[in-house]
Amino acid sequence: MSYKPATPPGKEIRISNWQLPPYNQEVTLYMKPDWGNPDTFKFEWYDNFPWTPQQLVPAVGTSHGPAVAVYNGKLFMVWKGQEADPGIYYTTFYNNQWAGQQLIPGNVKTSHGPAIAVYNGRLYVFWKTDNDSTIFYTTFYNNQWASPQYIPGIGTSHGPSIAVYDLPTPRLHMVWKGVGGDPRIFYSWYSTVNGRWYPQEHVSTAGGTSHSPSLAVYSAGDKLQLFMGWKGIGGDPRIFYATKYSDQLWGYQDLVPGPTSSDRPSLGIYTTDDARLFMAWKGEGADQGIWFTTFYANRWAPKQQLIERVGTSHGPALVQYGDLFMIWKGAGTDRGIYYSTLKTALSLNEIRVALHTGGNVQKPKQIEFWNNYPPTGRWIDAVYAEGKNSPIVWKKIICGHERENTHTLIFRKYDIQKDMYNLGDANVFWGTFGGKSIRFQWYIES
Repeated sequence: MSYKPATPPGKEIRISNWQLPPYNQEVTLYMKPDWGNPDTFKFEWYDNFPWTPQQLVPAVGTSHGPAVAVYNGKLFMVWKGQEADPGIYYTTFYNNQWAGQQLIPGNVKTSHGPAIAVYNGRLYVFWKTDNDSTIFYTTFYNNQWASPQYIPGIGTSHGPSIAVYDLPTPRLHMVWKGVGGDPRIFYSWYSTVNGRWYPQEHVSTAGGTSHSPSLAVYSAGDKLQLFMGWKGIGGDPRIFYATKYSDQLWGYQDLVPGPTSSDRPSLGIYTTDDARLFMAWKGEGADQGIWFTTFYANRWAPKQQLIERVGTSHGPALVQYGDLFMIWKGAGTDRGIYYSTLKTALSLNEIRVALHTGGNVQKPKQIEFWNNYPPTGRWIDAVYAEGKNSPIVWKKIICGHERENTHTLIFRKYDIQKDMYNLGDANVFWGTFGGKSIRFQWYIES
């Protein structure tokens, strides 16, 4: 088998001003060669996240979702007891081992899953009480739990969510659903500067929820912002989100396109070279599958399922502890707590170019790539190939898909871990080659 250059030698795609349209991960280009019918290129974006198989946290159980945070170099997990047990338990994960569970002292009781965060050198745990709507909290410091305290003047029918946001000063922020049938979302914050909780505010720009909202801090658009995600009111399974910057008001809610759930979503940050906001949730209704998506470059990726045949009856939890940990209660009556981890040193986004060669092509084409700067060109050494009956074997095959008469080419550079999604940004992938166009050279089999 041998290959020879096609004539004329190559085509060029100029991508200087490209951006994929919002909520659409595909753009089609038609390029008519001088010698025949146009070939069709489809630029598609995929995320490939290698989650490990689920593992069971030994000798623990819950009837609600757990919560996790990293404190003093260990992963802390807190959860409500099983069934009628209202106690809140905790354990730690360190050196790949889980410690035995312990009960948080002080007659701590809840009817829902607790919340956890690290603030001002202490581990904070918040919960709704088991017999009314009051919200309590305690702190862990020097291996001791402080006496529980309640927050006056507020209440919820579900557990709250907390996060530490440093603008304009480090503060502990909390959001929660209203009492009973009140679907409104409320917000307050605490600062050690004056040692008090500020009066609750109704987040009027959020439509409301039937479950707990979720919080995370993420830098979007070069601004560190407080993100909140939540399920809709009542039977509305859609997931919404809103952001808050510094002391400004909460922005208006927006829809996360695609996901639906019958429980609360969870937000978490995963950082390699760049940070990525992850959202995870239980499926809608009888769907107990665990799903997730990512937010980057001001848009949400298509949803993906965590692992087939893995499920939960409540929303999972997310935290980065080296790898990204996802932790959840089992499906249905399974009270076990499970976890999986994500680890990748490569870019979290890939640009895939699908070459649709047409139904009349019996043998696929081989393609070489280079950009047009400097004038002599510069080889792009991290283009991979996959596809039906593909003779192209370069660096490696990345788990992908097949379509009839289609080859998918994956752009990635080994030493570049930044996002390759916003093609118009000179500081990311394309700019590293010194130019913003790519030339395609056909090779045909002879």
